[in-house]
Amino acid sequence: MMNLSKNFGRKNCGPPVRGGRAAYSSPIPISSKRRRERGWNQCEIIAEELQKLDGGKNFELCKNILVKNKNTSDQVGKGRSARLKKS
Repeated sequence: MMNLSKNFGRKNCGPPVRGGRAAYSSPIPISSKRRRERGWNQCEIIAEELQKLDGGKNFELCKNILVKNKNTSDQVGKGRSARLKKS
């Protein structure tokens, strides 16, 4: 992930290195439409709480390393075969 922060200019994610490894945590992004509907991203909330518990000792939270490029339909109510089809 350190390469991602260098190659894509993510300035807010410095290179914290612990034992020779980049120590980042990045929540899985949701679409902007879904964020407007919900008002929050569950993965982001969990990652923020883990960072608080960790106290910055083991990893840095970087929220903008991963980007969702494609809006997909909800999977709620779909059967297994429908969920497994490519959207």
